[in-house]
Amino acid sequence: MSHPRHGSNLFTAVVISLLLGSPMSMTRAQDGAQRAAPMPQRIENCAKTTDPKSCEAYNAAIAACGDPRGSNFADCMDDHRPPMDCAKSPNPTMCATMNTASQACRGKRGNDRVQCMQAKLPAESLTQRVEDCGKTPDPKLCESYNKALTACGDPRGADFGDCMDDHRPPVDCAKSPNPSMCATMNGALQACRGKRGAERAQCLQGKVPASPANQRIEDCSKTSDPRMCEHFNKALTDCGDPRGAEFRDCMDDHRPPMDCGKSPNPSTCASMNAALQACRGKRGGERAQCLQARMPRDGGSSPAPRQ
Repeated sequence: MSHPRHGSNLFTAVVISLLLGSPMSMTRAQDGAQRAAPMPQRIENCAKTTDPKSCEAYNAAIAACGDPRGSNFADCMDDHRPPMDCAKSPNPTMCATMNTASQACRGKRGNDRVQCMQAKLPAESLTQRVEDCGKTPDPKLCESYNKALTACGDPRGADFGDCMDDHRPPVDCAKSPNPSMCATMNGALQACRGKRGAERAQCLQGKVPASPANQRIEDCSKTSDPRMCEHFNKALTDCGDPRGAEFRDCMDDHRPPMDCGKSPNPSTCASMNAALQACRGKRGGERAQCLQARMPRDGGSSPAPRQ
């Protein structure tokens, strides 16, 4: 479900991600798999997911909502989402408001649904004070976020995002797999503190390397998947300039096969592994066509017909 957001900035985004339990971003290796993936399909084994109950609800929604390419598919999927358990939420009031809004707007589609949700959700829904930081994964970060909200005023203000970033506590670089880059970013944020808008952007650009996301990871043992990290480092060495047109395809070629024994969708996992292997070495449009020809259509089990 989408909701109006105000002040898109790093600190706010990180905290919202923690509160809602959604990942901030994919690794480049995961991104390669995502680009090759079919449209939403039924999950084969919900027992292998982190939330089997939500998984079963998702499967029921997939069956009910029809063609994923349809304009109303996303709204239909939202209608089938079970209410959130607000007793476990760090923001029970906001959680209850969102549940009520979702229920009230059930059955509405497109702009009609958007207007309905906007009318029933407070403008500050995703930029409000967190009620119970003890229920968040990082209470210290949560308390800093609450303090920042008090200091930064109207979330609709032009400087709100920059103000929120100024209140973000420094990252603990001792726990970072990239301590030197972590220290560089902490230093840049401190040096640019108080600057706003274009002046802040120029300041940060002048103090942070041009391609921080494409650098070698210094300490793979501090990552969640050291094996994937080592493959990523090797790929960076082999694939050259991150700005090159073929860099992303080259990185995908170095991604190790997924362990389908741990996947909730083993047949799709196997299809993706086979497709990536078959298309290895291809680049650009040729690679895209190769993957499309070998991936299941609409989440089914049969590959698309060859052209």
